[in-house]
Amino acid sequence: MATKNQKSALTASLQAEEVKVAAAQPVPAEKPKVPVTKATTTPARAKAAVAASAAKAAPAPAKPAKAAAPAKPTKADKVEKAKKAGKREEAPKVVRDSFTMPKDDYDLIAELKKKCAEIGIGAKKGELLRAGLKALSALSPAQLKTRLAGVEKIKTGRPSKGKGGKK
Repeated sequence: MATKNQKSALTASLQAEEVKVAAAQPVPAEKPKVPVTKATTTPARAKAAVAASAAKAAPAPAKPAKAAAPAKPTKADKVEKAKKAGKREEAPKVVRDSFTMPKDDYDLIAELKKKCAEIGIGAKKGELLRAGLKALSALSPAQLKTRLAGVEKIKTGRPSKGKGGKK
């Protein structure tokens, strides 16, 4: 339960906030009275006269102070918030790509998939390729050069359909 001093302090701070909010809101300017002119006045001249009398009658309203924009949450903040809420972390973004590979290499992937199945691991083609990339990245530059020298160079792009190809 709050004491009388605490209640009065809270009331004073609320009143101070209300004064700040009221001061930040612009006060609407009164419309100046437009003198009636002769019927020969064009609409353009009438607009100019209204604008001139408005400029003389009321000074420009003070611009309200901008509130500081809240800091944009970082990825670490989002992950921490998701953990607190009991949600899973976001999966990393994936990129879809295609490439040309010799038939022998596809056969090698099939053999590796069979080996994985024999030891009780269900591996997909993409998983095998990613594992191979990680293994290559762990090599020293000299070892990597040796491994790449053993890979045959092929023409990039889609293979031609040839005589027996699909139409």
